[in-house]
Amino acid sequence: MRCTILAIGSRGDVHPLIALGIRLRDAGHTVRIASHADFADDISSRGMEYFPLTGNAARFFSGPAATVLRDRARNAREFVSFFDNYLDLFFQKLLDNCLEASQGADVILCWSLLVGIGPALAEHLRVPVFQLASYPIDFPTAAFANPFHGELTVTDAPAESSGEANIATWLAYAETTLAGYATRQRWRQEVLGLPSRTWQEEVELTRRTPHLFGFSPTVLPKPADWPAWAHVTGYWVLDAPQDYAPSPELAAFLTRYPRPVAVGFSSQVGRNSQHITELAVAALTQIEQPAILIAGLGSMKRSARDAVDFPDYIFPVRSIPYDWLFAHTAAMVHQGGAGSVAMALRAGVPSMAIAFGYDQAMWGQRIAAIGAGVPPLAAAALTADQLAAALRRLVEDETIRRGAAHIGTLLQQEDGVGNAVRIVEETVASQHFSVAVQGVTPP
Repeated sequence: MRCTILAIGSRGDVHPLIALGIRLRDAGHTVRIASHADFADDISSRGMEYFPLTGNAARFFSGPAATVLRDRARNAREFVSFFDNYLDLFFQKLLDNCLEASQGADVILCWSLLVGIGPALAEHLRVPVFQLASYPIDFPTAAFANPFHGELTVTDAPAESSGEANIATWLAYAETTLAGYATRQRWRQEVLGLPSRTWQEEVELTRRTPHLFGFSPTVLPKPADWPAWAHVTGYWVLDAPQDYAPSPELAAFLTRYPRPVAVGFSSQVGRNSQHITELAVAALTQIEQPAILIAGLGSMKRSARDAVDFPDYIFPVRSIPYDWLFAHTAAMVHQGGAGSVAMALRAGVPSMAIAFGYDQAMWGQRIAAIGAGVPPLAAAALTADQLAAALRRLVEDETIRRGAAHIGTLLQQEDGVGNAVRIVEETVASQHFSVAVQGVTPP
């Protein structure tokens, strides 16, 4: 089976799809992954075909446009306005890239944020399509509010609300599918030769399409009101190459300060990276906590030693493989992204989220709810005192340490990518997929 995976977004979005591609390849399928140029080596070095998509993820997510997009994601109208005004040219090129990448495929696996694209390609090429996501999306539920919509909640648990109120947040968030709608319809008609659809029809078709959710039911159980073709498989974690060796300076630091905490926010960019760095350092020095400070793409000051006065028990790095890192750290402070959460939980390392936006507060709440860490804090309102208190508890609370270890044991027994591959193979073999032109709907 020839599989095309359309992988768009940040490293936390793309790496799980590479993990899925590897397992499909190992199962004997031919795999092409279409993604941004900065992931070409990650894909090609693992024996899969790379197809270039427009854009550079690292440049985009380290810049101001990514911050604006994230901040507006909680309001559908603001999100649509920004997308259409600033990202339309990129989107036009992306649509053409996706069509070219899908030529010759027997099955398309499409990142779910590409609303309407996967089903349109399936309709045009007459092949099955699966929507992919590492967070809950597309299917309304009474179980919890849409994690991307409304005010950023960073309490221990989401506020109590009725099932109707929760569903209302999903319906409101569905209007984000209007982003790129006019461009998408021109592409459908002029390039694909398909009739136009209303955005409501696109949403409905997407909800009839099989979904693979690459998160663990141990961490967030599948809602009872989701359909059978919404599959929560377990995490898709991309194991890093085993050839990493720390610098002599880092090795010496770990000799002096074994089991430090790690602090880093991956691709999330704060509006003032200097301020975020100073807050983190102030919190760490308040409790004299040894730490590895990870710059990532912008939330931490990259030239940190030149900008901030570091004590010798804080070691700044530009980047570091998380697989290796978690074997040497006592706890992790991250942004609450689905990928970072998955890796920390699977490693059995206590962690907490400093939520910048998107779905991060929800995952931070889930970490605390399952006993693997402390409740999240909001990046916009973060204080050094808050972070110091949370860090102290994260490191010293034996119950949390045991809880994180227990969750890690459970997650290491899961085979999320294996489950996803099995579902793809069985669904395609039984023709249980949705292709609008054929009128086939999942059972």
